[in-house]
Amino acid sequence: MSRAGYTTVSLDPPSLSSTLGRREELLLCLLSITILLAPSGVLAADPPAPMPVPKHFHRAVAFDGKIFVFGGGTGRRFPVLDVESQRWSERESPFTQRPALVTAVAGETLYVLDPFTPALRSYDPEKDEWNTLARPPRKRANTSLAAFKGRLYLVGSYLGVAAEHSVEIYDPKSNSWSTGPPLPGIEKEDHFHLTAVLGDRLHVVGHYFGGKSHWVFDGKTWESRADAPVACGWKSDGLEAVRDGLLLFKPAAPTPGENAERPDEIFHYDAKKDRWRSLGSLPKGYPVIFGATARLNDQVYVLGGHPDPTAVFRYDVTSRAWERSGDGKPES
Repeated sequence: MSRAGYTTVSLDPPSLSSTLGRREELLLCLLSITILLAPSGVLAADPPAPMPVPKHFHRAVAFDGKIFVFGGGTGRRFPVLDVESQRWSERESPFTQRPALVTAVAGETLYVLDPFTPALRSYDPEKDEWNTLARPPRKRANTSLAAFKGRLYLVGSYLGVAAEHSVEIYDPKSNSWSTGPPLPGIEKEDHFHLTAVLGDRLHVVGHYFGGKSHWVFDGKTWESRADAPVACGWKSDGLEAVRDGLLLFKPAAPTPGENAERPDEIFHYDAKKDRWRSLGSLPKGYPVIFGATARLNDQVYVLGGHPDPTAVFRYDVTSRAWERSGDGKPES
């Protein structure tokens, strides 16, 4: 017998009563109530639940068995999914849930950045408490935030004139910002980079204007890796680190400069071989733009976006199976 995240083992003492004494039988009776074997992580068994509010142009992050969704709306409340129970709740934030907020988890702390203000805050989900941190050096738009080696990295930006290739680093220990080595190869209108941390490397893939570039950072220098198989950027696409590689979720909505006839597809990057390969098509109804992804253990959640801003898709990395909120099994 099992339930989400646990396996229940039951022992049947009556079948052993003929060979055991009364004392041993009593001990087995106590054990037979239930033994819960703790799993390596929380995995959901039920179909994903739809979001309680519509979301476009938002970000999502997994933390402590929950998925937090920031931005992409109005007001100050944000939705939180308890993965094991598949139940949504809403919490209050000190800032408006405007589009393009970015978020990351470093250590045991969740961070949310409003790049337009700019303002950085930390959040303690257990205490439901927010703290205002050191202000970033300057405003940014369409930037990416990644937690890498205990620090936060702001990568890229676009403010309507030219792209920013600078990298700014926040150190939680000193509550201060510094400047890191700039991202190579940036051209005008390069922004919306996809970021993911795999092992001891920060990966930065693609950009808004037809970008396939793939760079890795070890904390000191940048190095190039195999280009992505298609143009990509976080306005419409998702990148998640899983096991020994990366998953790139690329819907059919074309990045500017790209052929619009390309199909929906999911790709895997093998870090050891430095090679990309296709894992097949995305399911029907997958958001073509403004969705968000978040990984928890071996499951990747895809939330909101167009055309269904409350839909939730779930991808199992091991079985490569998709589920969708509502009917449970989306058409492939």
